[in-house]
Amino acid sequence: MLRSIAVMAGVLLCLPLLSLHAQEKSEQDRYPTIEYPPGYYKGAFFFSFIGGRSIAPSGSFIRHEKEYDKTLALQIRNGDYINPLSAATSNTNLPSSFDAEYTPGYSWQIELEYGTFSYFGFGFTVSQFSIEAKRQDVFLSGASPALVTPVPLSTTLYNGTSAMGMAAFHPIQKSVFDPYVVVRAGMVGYNGQAHSSSIPDPNRLSNRIQNGLGMATGAGLGVNIHFTRVVGIKAEAFYHKQFLKSDNFPTRTLDTYTAQIGVVVNTTRLFPN
Repeated sequence: MLRSIAVMAGVLLCLPLLSLHAQEKSEQDRYPTIEYPPGYYKGAFFFSFIGGRSIAPSGSFIRHEKEYDKTLALQIRNGDYINPLSAATSNTNLPSSFDAEYTPGYSWQIELEYGTFSYFGFGFTVSQFSIEAKRQDVFLSGASPALVTPVPLSTTLYNGTSAMGMAAFHPIQKSVFDPYVVVRAGMVGYNGQAHSSSIPDPNRLSNRIQNGLGMATGAGLGVNIHFTRVVGIKAEAFYHKQFLKSDNFPTRTLDTYTAQIGVVVNTTRLFPN
């Protein structure tokens, strides 16, 4: 008798648990769990490509070149250098020297990021940006006084390609809206035009940068908008700090910002297995 009562009590205790399990299974069938949700999550592997413009270049690299331009303009006005165009015409309104113009160039970035932890991803970045200039300069002519270019000429002052490791913090997981903070560090190779001294040299054949290398660092803020579990839009603002050296000069710094937008792809969904 006691055994029968115990069995019946056990059955009565198990019925609610069986009912709860059946309800959970029914809800899972009705609302299945998404194996690869949109947004950032641990184990996701992202590929992104973005492009835009560099903004507000500064640092000792830019300051040195602007100081060179000021010195050259002063020496032209003092008659140490001659503008052949103004010397060959009687038009006194034609300026002998022109103000230099520095224009931020285009930028692009390719990045691979793996969701190593729940909120932190690590990866590898390749990026490039440039700075353009329109300025006068001395050219080798053998004339006395030495000659300068008649009008400002367009040149690429700096064009650098960086290879960097990256670490990103994603405060929101598995969400269409995916803001992040990112830091990067690595190496940069670059070319362009730079003067060894702030004093013009009429006997120098070329000011092209030779063997330009340096260290690239920076930090930025960005956001991924995941329209689907595979594809989204990526927008990022980034501050670049570079420590440069070359055969033209020992060490100079270059600071600039980039604002870029492009596409981000969650490759985990493309190759689930």
